[in-house]
Amino acid sequence: MTLYLPTRENSSKVESNSIITYGIVAYHNNKKVASVPNVSPNLFYVISLCFRFNILKLSPLHLRDVLNDML
Repeated sequence: MTLYLPTRENSSKVESNSIITYGIVAYHNNKKVASVPNVSPNLFYVISLCFRFNILKLSPLHLRDVLNDML
């Protein structure tokens, strides 16, 4: 089974403000099989996406395509 989890990315400076973004990492049998960095600066949104992907058992092959369609 594939497990999707949010991951914290490096913060970047925009107009002297620090912005933290979150990505999504897919694990299958405790091995990282896919990842998409910088999905959103909103942690709760990324958590909700991971929750949906886990419930729907999304294949890691389709992770980027689904994110492109949703965002």
